[in-house]
Amino acid sequence: MNCCQDLKMLNIPSLKKITEKSILAIGKLKHLEMLNVSDCDNIKTDHLIYLKNCSLKTLCANNLKLTDSDLQIVNYLNDLQYLSIESKFILILDSNITDAALD
Repeated sequence: MNCCQDLKMLNIPSLKKITEKSILAIGKLKHLEMLNVSDCDNIKTDHLIYLKNCSLKTLCANNLKLTDSDLQIVNYLNDLQYLSIESKFILILDSNITDAALD
């Protein structure tokens, strides 16, 4: 990803072949301000910690299976201004997200 070091926006929703290795590479994009990984089935929420070195202001992670501990990623994203975590899974299951996620 050396050719993309100044990339500010990356919109890759619904890509089925995005994996932990992909997120690790994306995490090296220091100037990245907006990332959309919604509906990327192979991304586990614990992979999002690799994004802590980015300058993310917007993170769209819709339809990833999130829990309280997963949401604590926001503590590492100092520039984050907008987080979208809408989930079709919340409608099916009891919600795994509580206020404790933001403590």
